Order: sequence, then C-alpha cells, then structure tokens
Amino acid sequence: INDAGVERRVVIRKDSPGLPTGSSVTAEYPVVREMIAIGIPVPEALWLEADAELCGGAFMGVRFACGRPANQIVPADPETSRQWAQNIGEMVARLHSGTAQPDTDVRTPILDQIDQLETRMLEREREPHPGLLVGLSWLRSNIDWLDGRPACRIHGDLGFHNMLMDGGR
Repeated sequence: INDAGVERRVVIRKDSPGLPTGSSVTAEYPVVREMIAIGIPVPEALWLEADAELCGGAFMGVRFACGRPANQIVPADPETSRQWAQNIGEMVARLHSGTAQPDTDVRTPILDQIDQLETRMLEREREPHPGLLVGLSWLRSNIDWLDGRPACRIHGDLGFHNMLMDGGR
C-alpha cells in the first residue's frame, strides 16, 4: 500500500467459509490488539472490516511481519532449538500473566466460550461433527476440574503452524 508516498506491506486475513466453529476475524482483531498491549510480538492490527458482504467474509489488515512459518523451518541445531523453546516459553508466560484475572472463576468464561462455540456451530452446520459435540459435552461434564484456578487468556492452538520465526525469535 502506498500511504502518502510511503510504501507499507500489509497482510489481509479474511474469514474462510465453512469453518465448523464459525470463528471470525471480528473476534480475533481485538485479541491481536490486546496482545500488542501486553508485549506479545504479533503483527500490528491496522483495521477491521466486519461487513462480510464486501468481500465474501469479514477481513482485517495487519502489518507485515518478518519471519517464516515455524513449521517450515524447524531448526536442527541445538542452540537455535534452545532459543526457540526459551522464546516460546517466555511468550506463553507473558500471555498468561498479562491477561490473568485472579478474582475470576475460570469456569465462568470457559462455559461461556463453550456455549458460544456450540451456538455458532449449530447455526452453521446441518449436522455438526460428532467429535465436536462429544468434545463440548466432555468439557461441560469435566469443568469442575478447574475449580479454584485463576482465569487468563490461552492461545488455544499453540503450534509451529501458527508462529513466524526469525532466527531464534
């Protein structure tokens, strides 16, 4: 994008049709902004367009970030592997500590998320995947295992396929 004579690299992330969970950039955008505020190295969220009619799905723009998908460049040397493990561990710790809600019973927001996920899934799918239905039922029936634990944001899909790495970071 040429912005007043300055070239800027932007990545567009658009909702994909057919996701059984119905996840959307409209929910992801404020989370990305929250991550920036607590020092998690994510691409800067620039804008959100929630109107799905414009391009066949809601979309957001984020500033281009250097690095390569980690699952394509898993290091073979022990030093870089150690740096990756150290850096990922530090980021997960920052995520958990930076979003901690010590006075919140973690079961409350989790049950709310389970309900929202199930509602989106049932609205989108004629026949929801049995594995998802069983999983949601299991989560509800085992929620009390979390009694007394504090609430915080978690990644939910932490894996090399969801990371950009540049050297050891």
